Amino acid sequence: MSRSNFLCIFFETVISSANCAPIPSASIKEVIPKSVDKNGITFLVRIGVNNPFEIDVPAPAVEYFVKSDDMDLATGKVPDPGALKAKKVTILNMTVNKGTLNLPSWQLLLL
Repeated sequence: MSRSNFLCIFFETVISSANCAPIPSASIKEVIPKSVDKNGITFLVRIGVNNPFEIDVPAPAVEYFVKSDDMDLATGKVPDPGALKAKKVTILNMTVNKGTLNLPSWQLLLL
């Protein structure tokens, strides 16, 4: 077997093994409207993060911005949960703020 064939087989094996490795996953568990007014909407979003590893994984506070076509859709911050517990689902409480609605006040009442 030539060296180049060996390297090809080696890298194919490493790449296919990496594709099978477990990774943390997240899903939305609950969305709770907190407030609605002319300044925007605030939701509490509960996210379950599954840690498939045998050890706790550190998780810092995260500030996020959601944009589409240069339009701000939402902003918020996930407080520091400390760590994602090993082999468990950690619930993160995330506050989501949707900025100014730019709606007439009669439409705001329908929300």
